[in-house]
Amino acid sequence: MRIINFLQEHKKTILLLVSILFFGLLLFFFSSLADNREQNKEPNETQTPSVTKKSTEIEDGIDIEGMKASSLDSKPGLISKEGLPGGFIKYIFSSSSLARNTVIIAKGDRFLYQRTALDPPVPVKSFTDEYGQPEKIIPGYLYGENSQIFVYPSQGLSLTVSSQTGNVLEKQVFPKTTIEKYKQKYEADLFIAE
Repeated sequence: MRIINFLQEHKKTILLLVSILFFGLLLFFFSSLADNREQNKEPNETQTPSVTKKSTEIEDGIDIEGMKASSLDSKPGLISKEGLPGGFIKYIFSSSSLARNTVIIAKGDRFLYQRTALDPPVPVKSFTDEYGQPEKIIPGYLYGENSQIFVYPSQGLSLTVSSQTGNVLEKQVFPKTTIEKYKQKYEADLFIAE
């Protein structure tokens, strides 16, 4: 009888505590479910295809880890595919970087261009140790006025570097060329926020 009286007197308080406990358990259940999904997720290296450090010329194209351009249609992270004049196809993939998405341009099964934001950024020294000093340095704008573009056209590479941190924020890979042809074909992409 005392228990029933106690329950009747404190009915609202008990109901509030039971509700809080119930919603707390739901929150815990769903957050642990989301954590388990994230932990069980297999790493997907093809989400934003990366370029081997040294680009290899393939019939005036670049080698992206031995892939064929036709395989990009089925890769996760594909945001859009756009036909361009001359039979070129522009693929845009989501990127883990908040700065810009990965862009790949292909024609047939040849890759002709790739732009990838590096997340996490990589120290520029790891590139200059391998490639040497850039052939040209261009002021950067997209990543702020304290960025620079290290251009290695004869090696088919350009790097957007933060002057403040010394880290590479983005890299472009393209067929080997001259600085003049690089400026005509690829430099404009450094200033387009896409």
